Amino acid sequence: MVFWECMQQVMWRMAEQLGTNDSSGTQEFLDKLLRITFNPEANEIPRHRTEYRMLTESERQHFHAAINALKADNSLKPSVYAAFAQLHAGQHIPLAHFGPNFPGWHRIFILLFETALRLKNPTVSIPYWASHLDSSLPDPTKSIIWSEEFLGNGDGFVTTGPFKNFVTANGTILRRNTGVTGHLFTQAVVDKITSSNSTSDITEPNGPFETNIELQHNQVHHWINGNMDNLNTAAEDPVFYLLHSYVDHIWEEFRKNLKKIGIDPDLDYPLDYGPEEQAPDAPIGFGGLHNNDGLNSVFSELVTYAPFPTCTSWNPDCGSPFLKCDLTESVPKCVSITVDEYEMLLRKTEHDPCAMPTARIMSVQNNFAINTLCDIRQWAFIPVKIVSKRPPEFGNYKSFPVLNNQPYRQVDVFSPEVYFQKSQRSQTGIAHCPKTNEPSNRIMIESHGLNYYGSYKDYVLLDQRHAITTAVTYIGIRAPNGSSSDVIFSAYDRCGRICKPFCLDIKSNVSKPKPCQGVIRVSNLLPMLYGRTYAEAVKLTWKKEDDSDLPELDDSVFLTFYCNHESIWPWERTVRRQLGESQTGNVGNILTQIARRNPPQSRGVQVFPPRATLPVSTRRLIIKCRVNPSCTIVGACRPCTPGTRQRCEGPRNMFAVCINGVYSSQETVPRI
Repeated sequence: MVFWECMQQVMWRMAEQLGTNDSSGTQEFLDKLLRITFNPEANEIPRHRTEYRMLTESERQHFHAAINALKADNSLKPSVYAAFAQLHAGQHIPLAHFGPNFPGWHRIFILLFETALRLKNPTVSIPYWASHLDSSLPDPTKSIIWSEEFLGNGDGFVTTGPFKNFVTANGTILRRNTGVTGHLFTQAVVDKITSSNSTSDITEPNGPFETNIELQHNQVHHWINGNMDNLNTAAEDPVFYLLHSYVDHIWEEFRKNLKKIGIDPDLDYPLDYGPEEQAPDAPIGFGGLHNNDGLNSVFSELVTYAPFPTCTSWNPDCGSPFLKCDLTESVPKCVSITVDEYEMLLRKTEHDPCAMPTARIMSVQNNFAINTLCDIRQWAFIPVKIVSKRPPEFGNYKSFPVLNNQPYRQVDVFSPEVYFQKSQRSQTGIAHCPKTNEPSNRIMIESHGLNYYGSYKDYVLLDQRHAITTAVTYIGIRAPNGSSSDVIFSAYDRCGRICKPFCLDIKSNVSKPKPCQGVIRVSNLLPMLYGRTYAEAVKLTWKKEDDSDLPELDDSVFLTFYCNHESIWPWERTVRRQLGESQTGNVGNILTQIARRNPPQSRGVQVFPPRATLPVSTRRLIIKCRVNPSCTIVGACRPCTPGTRQRCEGPRNMFAVCINGVYSSQETVPRI
């Protein structure tokens, strides 16, 4: 999703401000791992990566135990595992994402992580999770992957499996919300990527969505959700490494294809690389390596991959009890078994054709984190109304009009065409949005802080049989107790199409929603159009005198989204107005700048004017490091050379001095 990528660019900057310097111990440990990785003695047992479900039970247990050993190893604080997770956060994100360095950076990163695992058990290699084996299941959330034997549960806090009760950096338990949004890799997408003819075709900034390995991988992050849905916290979940082992396998198959057509993959770094951090000669962040070193075959030759599991009609064995051969299509394929099928195998019972399938109630577990503290008492809730038109991919509902005693099957009685002039733009849909006859439609709603580090998401279910349906939900924001909260809201359907925001014009004599940006400022001034608790927000929205009265929807719901399923970016005109029709810009920067404007505060909830002019700088972003509240220096927060010093911004007598590889502030320059 475009919006997801934009918000990741906003959030890594916030995480950088909250973060601290990487410790010199972490850097020394990485340098050690890099040396060990290329030491032949350390690779006497080959690194051979296979599909997660193809491991023997012993191999799987050894892999799980090695990860838990890194989690328990506190030679780096708070643990070696956590130190690795922090290398995929804050100032490291623009090195690893948003450009052609994506596959190379992650290749080196998981090699180093694998080396750390092999210090615990030299037989361990990182298996890959081939999610295309799950994507064709009726419900991929029921795959055996999300079971006690593999990764543990995927619904909410992870309390089962080998990584149960994993404590993350903010002190809460690891979270997942599988299947709520996003999608997994498919075999068709894998085939398109591996058969592409240049690195530029499969990476940012020019790779189209269907072959863009980073954008496709982003969708899997989005599908797993929870910690994986934020690039700053994604590496806290062990599934991160299995996903990237898979992505690396796909990339290596692509590189083999380049060699077949006479292209040297080691030299195929795109000339159009996007941000400066993605330049081929820019430092990659590991040792003295540069971005184009990530393409060097010296790294790929350290690892071999087992082929993706396959089967045929004459040999329907996928090689694992956790995979089965699907013979229902013209080309047989291996797919994952489900948790229910595995339980039947354990009980040695046959499938009961009369048994009702167990339905999973989709839930979204939020962590209620503001900056680094997770506590629901920091949050407030704002009512959000959703108005949705029937999506174009929904087929005819079998309730047809009857004309002259004959059914008319071209349209059903609920069809939007009966009520609206047909719009070609809204009927086109998008490439990965398949036809559906499901009666319900899920709309995701999110809030992201723009002057605080925190986000919240939930969804509503709508009856998509009808031409127009509506629902109300309540979305969390930082409670504006001491200062106002600047928030951007977004809503999108199951295919990633953004819904249009409308904000209540409270200055007008007639309260009517008008198009807005979905960026609002919430203060504690009256009248408050939000609730300090969820219950208070519900009471604010629905009016009734007592329990016997009929609840009536209040007309003061401030924010409404209209989901007409057009593949249109709702901020397009705003962004173009700032940048000029012929220019491009960082939407993440623009969204941040929207939040920094200071409209007069006279209401509890305010909308930022959609026609206001936003100042957009054409200069490169200046990276700064916040040493402590009284000292900020130019440059990223990274290990420093002992004895070096920099003047802090602000007071003239304040300096940042490097002691033991970490900057600390001094009022005068000490002798070192």
